[in-house]
Amino acid sequence: MSLSWRPNLDVLLERIYHDNSDLVVVFLCGDYNVKEWCGLEWRAIRDIVKQRRDATVMLLRLDQADVAGLFSIDGYIDVTAWSPAQTAEAIVKRLRSNDA
Repeated sequence: MSLSWRPNLDVLLERIYHDNSDLVVVFLCGDYNVKEWCGLEWRAIRDIVKQRRDATVMLLRLDQADVAGLFSIDGYIDVTAWSPAQTAEAIVKRLRSNDA
């Protein structure tokens, strides 16, 4: 079932990202700054980091474009040369490590 039919989808997505996710995986690229929904996601992520729950955020880089709010001290995985299967494996591994 698609969630896109719901009114106030932004409120639902914000709650999912911020309160109901064991791991928020962020795919960062040059278009991240201009995508409408990414701004909503990024706000929730910044608050998660502020609350020191940063173990529940995983940043993946699809390119080396500048992303507003991402600093040189922020850790990420460069997946530009990875296959989708390798990327999925890293996500599952991280999720399992959060459960430990």
